[in-house]
Amino acid sequence: MERPSVLHLIAQAAEEQWEELDLSGMNLTELPPEIATLTHLTTLDLSFNQFTALPEAIATLTNLITLYLSGNQFTTLPKAIATLTNLTTLDLSHNQLTTLPEVIATSTNLTTLDLSHNQLIPICVSKRHSHVRKISH
Repeated sequence: MERPSVLHLIAQAAEEQWEELDLSGMNLTELPPEIATLTHLTTLDLSFNQFTALPEAIATLTNLITLYLSGNQFTTLPKAIATLTNLTTLDLSHNQLTTLPEVIATSTNLTTLDLSHNQLIPICVSKRHSHVRKISH
């Protein structure tokens, strides 16, 4: 999908105060900063794009409960993810992660984390990650 179409979709979602937005499979390489206007979102699906990074504007989506980031090119995550205090489900499967993202330790409401199909070295889940009930890797 071309950038203007994504911007139109984001504008519509903001105007109508959508709680869910699916931008999966659109071959996006970057997330427009306008994403910050979607403060009502509880679910955001950015799966199967070409993202290598997320803008810090993601920090404004404080109502997010579920974030799908599978099938991208992430090697790391922005610290801004740690500000998503309501996040309970984070899908990072099928990326290029080699280590457990540090932001996971501070995401205390996170209960489900999918890290499968990454390039992770064997991980040891420490007490810092004990709040996560299900980790797939």
